[in-house]
Amino acid sequence: LSFVLPFFSAINPSVDMTIGLGGFSARGPRAELEARYALKNNSFGNANFYYMYDTTVVGYTHRWNVNLAQTQHLPFHLVEKFNFREISDNIYSYTGAPDSPVNDATLASSLSLEFDSSIIGGYAALLQYRNLLNTSPSMTDLERRVKWDPRTVQVYPRVQLTSNDARPFGGPVAFGATVGFDNFTRFASENFDSFASLTPGVYRPGFDPLRRARRFSFTPTVYTSFRPFDLFSITPSVQYRAYYYNFDPAAATLWRGYPVFQADLYAQIERVFDLENKDRPRMKHLVRPTLTYSFIPQAWISEDTAHPFIQQIKYAQGIGLSGFNFDSQDLVPIFSSPNARNYIVPIGNSLTYGLRSQWIFLRHIKTLEAGS
Repeated sequence: LSFVLPFFSAINPSVDMTIGLGGFSARGPRAELEARYALKNNSFGNANFYYMYDTTVVGYTHRWNVNLAQTQHLPFHLVEKFNFREISDNIYSYTGAPDSPVNDATLASSLSLEFDSSIIGGYAALLQYRNLLNTSPSMTDLERRVKWDPRTVQVYPRVQLTSNDARPFGGPVAFGATVGFDNFTRFASENFDSFASLTPGVYRPGFDPLRRARRFSFTPTVYTSFRPFDLFSITPSVQYRAYYYNFDPAAATLWRGYPVFQADLYAQIERVFDLENKDRPRMKHLVRPTLTYSFIPQAWISEDTAHPFIQQIKYAQGIGLSGFNFDSQDLVPIFSSPNARNYIVPIGNSLTYGLRSQWIFLRHIKTLEAGS
């Protein structure tokens, strides 16, 4: 049995706060706090704090959960976004806490700064992950329940710049490019995870996954579009995904890249309906069927297949493991992964189709003349 009595306060038109006090009959007292604000320029934020004195556990009876979220529009077309989640112990979400449902084995937090212009857009972000399945062998059972796993890979920082598509001389062919940088690091001193039971701490290239790297990426794209008989649209495109990895000092650098050829075919069917509604006098129904063919020539994949990073990915795929790569960009999406947690959409030689239905309502806006 649980009971929480909330007290609400509207501090001003832009800020409010709710405080809740109560408890769980089988655990102990509980307190909740929520604060929110909203500004006219689509900037807003909220903070949630939950506390529980849990008498059912030993060693960490003071249990809490913090959720912070903010979106702030700044001058010069800058947008700051902040999302932060933290809990008192790794099993907080697994013991029935209603304020922290179990959605994944990690808690993700991020701080980003985005910008956009008529020429280029991009963002810089810090990405932080807390692994709730702490299996660090150097910790006691109690420490694994309450402390961070220092072996978890963090992304400090991630930077990406994307050019707006341009058509030189007003021609039919458009060009664009994306440049990125990721710094994968962690708090543990080792550059790798050792799974060698007989030789702990000794790196086995191709088997023990590298956990630190700096990755640079460059993806140029070229495409065009045309409408045969004005019935449907065809958009052929080609992009080249290039990556450079620096694993210093654990391993040698790595260069890899491959082209992706695609052809999109889509049409749009629409119908307008007149409604007997003064506020919504008209409605449009859009139906968009799509068909996409993707192809990656395996002979054109450029990489050092003997490099330990490539070998560790192939080793993990061969035995059905995930987590031996930093993210999905490290996987060439030729085949689908047998592991559901590391699934990628295969575009090596694939045909995908889809159907999108959309309803658009026209709203009647009343206007008042001056002096009326």
